[in-house]
Amino acid sequence: MITTKEILQNFVHLGALLYFVCFLFRNQILLRSFAMAADLAYLIYYLNAADKPLWSAVFWNLIILLLNAVMLVIIFRDNRSTGFTENELKLYSRLTSISPPEFRKIVRLGKWHRAKADTVLTVEGEPLNSLHYVLEGELLIEKSGRNIKAMPCMFVGEIAFVTKGPASATVTVRPGALYIKWSSADLVRAQSKNDRLRNALALIINADMAKKLAES
Repeated sequence: MITTKEILQNFVHLGALLYFVCFLFRNQILLRSFAMAADLAYLIYYLNAADKPLWSAVFWNLIILLLNAVMLVIIFRDNRSTGFTENELKLYSRLTSISPPEFRKIVRLGKWHRAKADTVLTVEGEPLNSLHYVLEGELLIEKSGRNIKAMPCMFVGEIAFVTKGPASATVTVRPGALYIKWSSADLVRAQSKNDRLRNALALIINADMAKKLAES
């Protein structure tokens, strides 16, 4: 008859299998959850593999287990949409295609502004070194001699940012408008260091341009 101790000694195989499975996931929550399960299996094995527990292995296994647990808590915290300011929460509700962690990184690079008078954000044909998102207020768009009034909740200067060319239109926001402004250089620098951030920014800009195209 197989004893309980013999069963527990086979947990080394279960731990190895769980570690193998964890590396199949790109999702950090699943990866670390399976890694913690593997750590627990190894812990049981180290406590029962010999006549006396393998305390050195138990110690380091506990360290790895605690590290994965801490990282899992951090990931859950970063994935929450709570903790945003009122303006950030309004902006996040508009940028539905981006995850909370990437949103936090992007919004931290920008500065919020409340227009006290008519404020020109872009000038048609002129170089542009910033990207804007107008969250509240009225916009006046001048392009090729045409004047268009537009409602908020849109990027301004996104074409110039993507193409690295001049502004495609002159955009003015009226008094009271609320917008966030990013330095193009800051965004480019941040993107070069973080592929997920670059993909997230491209996703929300492309979604905004598609929306404008559909409404034009």
